[in-house]
Formats: sequence, structure tokens, C-alpha cells
Amino acid sequence: MDGRCGILLNLIGGAVVLVSGCRNSAPLHTWQPALALSATGRVVALAPLTGPRELSEPLERSLGDSVPFESHGVQLVTPESLARTSPIALASAVGMTSDLAALHAARQCDAQLLLLGEVLSKPQRLQGGRPRGGQPNTDIGSLTGSQVTTQDGRLAVAWRVLDVGTGETVAKQTVITELEAAGATYPELLYLPTDPSGKLAYASARQTWQMLAPTITKHQVRLASPLSPWRALDVQRGNVLARAGKWPEAERAWQSVADRNPWSVSARHNLALAAAAREDFASARKHAQFVVGWWPTARNQKSYIFLEQQRWQYHQAFRLPDPDDGWPLKTPDAFPSAAAPEPELGWTWWTWLTQPIPMPWN
Repeated sequence: MDGRCGILLNLIGGAVVLVSGCRNSAPLHTWQPALALSATGRVVALAPLTGPRELSEPLERSLGDSVPFESHGVQLVTPESLARTSPIALASAVGMTSDLAALHAARQCDAQLLLLGEVLSKPQRLQGGRPRGGQPNTDIGSLTGSQVTTQDGRLAVAWRVLDVGTGETVAKQTVITELEAAGATYPELLYLPTDPSGKLAYASARQTWQMLAPTITKHQVRLASPLSPWRALDVQRGNVLARAGKWPEAERAWQSVADRNPWSVSARHNLALAAAAREDFASARKHAQFVVGWWPTARNQKSYIFLEQQRWQYHQAFRLPDPDDGWPLKTPDAFPSAAAPEPELGWTWWTWLTQPIPMPWN
């Protein structure tokens, strides 16, 4: 009877692995740093935009309405507030066209960064990936026409970021927004009670804040399953929860496996991903280093490098100091690139083979 039960469990476990193996991945959301310059913990002054007012006014309002939430520590000084502090008599905020006047007003507001923008009606075409002047192309989106207006569902804004203390330009970027593509990126556009031009301004504002504030990026990460099918059910239960985005419940399921068998490579691999999902990168590193030390497959090493990339970008996004234990990869500056360096695993085959610990078959 016991033998038949064992065979049945093996068949069930193998079926679970086979059925779920083709989609054994889960969505993982992590923070990415600002595309141009981090404004985390800073006061940003927005000067009145130049260009057609029927385009710039909705964008100014949308920028104020979509300021990144308080955890970023980004504070915005609106054009109206900036104009009230300017020593130059202005009929309206539109009159502040001088960079020097805007800089002086930004200093009066104790701002650290000044955001200057121009709505483009006929932006320059980019050739060979570089705009005129030899500067690298850092545009967001793609330019598909010479006229960029709300009528054809496109809006282009050339931005400059000035350091208020020095008056120097510290970042430049052209944000090109297409309403059709923005609908897929920002589903909430469908529910905004406004016309298409207002939705386009909202999408452009969201893209603009990506220059200065961290954003959340979705990844599809591959989950591990045990080599022993009869033990796959416990780990696979957590995998099913992770695929549904229920990372806390999945972590509890994998932790129960690791509590019974601390050498379960599959459970520890998935626990590393779960720790990253709740931004506990110290625990993620601990689990990932165990996994690559005991089972150094290409997939496990790739997962380890991915987690270190996400930790590096998290520190960059929120301007955090380096971790106390440093960075295990040789060149941290390479983290955001696709060609990440090989990890310093800190083990040898001899020490691995001579460890007096059972092999992690599960």
C-alpha cells in the first residue's frame, strides 16, 4: 500500500511539473532609477512652459497632478508659485521667459532643481540616432511625423534641468508621447474624464516624471522547481501563488519547505525572488549566494546577477548608500547594462565536493 502511494505521489508530482513547466514564471515588480537625474528628496521648481499655450497649459496642470508620491520625497513648485516669488513684475506666469529670472525665483523657493520645458510644434528629426549638435539621443518614444500636436495624438517637449545652486544644465531630454501607445502603458487613461488632448497631456506628464523620479518596472522571472517530482507539490504550491502575484503567500509556502529541508535549492532560489519582491535585498542576496554556491547552473547564476542588478538600481533610484557588505560583482557601474560581469562566487569545486552536507536534490 505504501509503495502504491509513493508511486501515485511521484506520478502526481511529475504531472504538476510537466503541466506547469511551460509557464513556470511570475511577474516581479522592481524599482528603476530616474532616466536622467534623480530628484528624490529634492524640491523641483517648474518654470512656465514655452510654446503654444493650448498645449503647454494642460501639461503644466498634469505635471502638478502627477507628482510622484510622497515616498520619493519629490516636491514641486508650480509655475504660479514661482512667478509670485520673481522680483520681475509679471502680468502672468507666461511672462517668465528668462532663465535668470526663473533661477532667481527658484532660489527664493529653496528649490534645488529647475525644470524648463518647451513644447515643440516642429521638432528636429533625428538622424543616425543623434540629434543636431552631436548630443546622444535620449528621447522617450519615437518621432513619426514633422508636426507634433494633440490633433494627431502626439506631443513633444524638450526639457532642460538646471542646478539651481550653480545655474548649470545637468540634464537634457526630449519626451515624445503618442496617445495610442500611451494607452497601453497607462490604462487609467481610459477612465480620465477629459478629452484626448487632456489624456495626452497626462501621459506626457507621466513620462516626464520618469526623467526625475523612480518608476516601477515589471519583469517576468523564472521560478525553480525541485528535481524530485514527489517533492514538487510543496514548492509548486508557492509557484502557483507567485504566478498570481501573491508573493507573501508564496514566500510562506517556500519557507515551509526550507524549514523542513534547509538545503532545498529550489525553495531557496524562489525565496530570493520573494525577498526582492518585498525589497529585502539583503535576504535575497543570502538566498541567492547559497543557491549559486550549491547548484551553480547558468540559470541560477543569471538569477543571482539579476537580483544584484535590481538591488543596485534600487539604491540608485532612492539615492541610498552602498550596503554594508558592499557589492559582490566586480564593477557595480555595469549593473544596469545587459552585459553584467560574472559574480564572485567565493567557492571552489573542491570545497563544494568536500562539504559534509547532503546534496540538494530537491
